[in-house]
Amino acid sequence: MVKGCSCNLPTAYLRNHNLHKCAEAGLNMTLATTQAIADYADTATERKPLVLIDFDGVFNAIPDSPKTLTALLESHSDAYKLDKKQTVEVDTYNVTLQWSSELAEDLQAVEKSDIAEFRWLSTWQEDCDVVNSVLGTGIRPARFFDKDKHGIYTGKRDYVKETVTLTTRPLVWIDDDDIYTKMPGDRDPRDPATQLSRMVTDKHRVLLVKPDPHIGLTRGQWESVKDFLKYADQYPTLSVLLDDSSTRVLRTA
Repeated sequence: MVKGCSCNLPTAYLRNHNLHKCAEAGLNMTLATTQAIADYADTATERKPLVLIDFDGVFNAIPDSPKTLTALLESHSDAYKLDKKQTVEVDTYNVTLQWSSELAEDLQAVEKSDIAEFRWLSTWQEDCDVVNSVLGTGIRPARFFDKDKHGIYTGKRDYVKETVTLTTRPLVWIDDDDIYTKMPGDRDPRDPATQLSRMVTDKHRVLLVKPDPHIGLTRGQWESVKDFLKYADQYPTLSVLLDDSSTRVLRTA
């Protein structure tokens, strides 16, 4: 192991992946960064798409109230019907989940087709067994925070950015919160999408999807994701599907 580096990776591994400068400088690497390295450092030539998905606000819709939800569903013609509701116990709390059985079943089918590798990139990281049980999936978590919750607010972005650095395999990131690009308007340098636009090359194909958390992923967004998984090479280098159904292309090949 390398003294002064918190990443817990052997010296040879760090040097083989051009990370020895971190070790020599004694710089700390976040858990999200080192986990992405462990997950994808040897997949640089992999072409199977990778899909990183949040749960809350994506599959688990979070309406303000039943009345608000009804109005939202009526205004979004391609929204899924949230016909499933269940209260689960997480730690010592009861959490009520609300989701679409139709979307869950389609996620199961796409996962089983093996067209892509799916990972939960969610604060449900330690309770993905609950999420998988509810949705009928078997998706593994992408770990971006530790047992003390260090990295829980910034780890998703670190994980995604490190993944883009490590591999050019097609990438989909679906998140209702951490992707906050708005349109129109100037690019925000803090925005992950803006940061990624400076990192991708003409070999990358990255699709970011930002659902409305009150209704979750829509049919149009999910169909776009499935199309991307089949025809990623025909997409721009980096684009974002926003919660108002608009699309923003941040980088073209």
